[in-house]
Amino acid sequence: MNQYLVKALNDYTKHNANFTGLLDWHLCHGFVLCRPECFAIGFFTNSSEPMQPAERHHADALFVTYCAGEMPFVLEQFDGEFDFVVFQRQFKNNSSVRVWDYQKTLNRIK
Repeated sequence: MNQYLVKALNDYTKHNANFTGLLDWHLCHGFVLCRPECFAIGFFTNSSEPMQPAERHHADALFVTYCAGEMPFVLEQFDGEFDFVVFQRQFKNNSSVRVWDYQKTLNRIK
């Protein structure tokens, strides 16, 4: 099994979260990226309403719900498609929603 998927399972289990339900939701409404480089789940949204999913072709932002492994690899998969990247740090007890410039974020983490 992918080492980053195992990390996700462990992280969500440790926080008593329903990983299967979250994974199911992202399979239906967002994206799931499971590669040797990473495991990531997220959805397409708009920077004006970042917690509200949007159809990919109407979105200006990529909400990264969870990422383990190489974050630059994840963002490169959608490079040029979105203006913003959105995320929260709930596992670090900080639920504030961050909306960052996509290209600046990608350049910063490379």
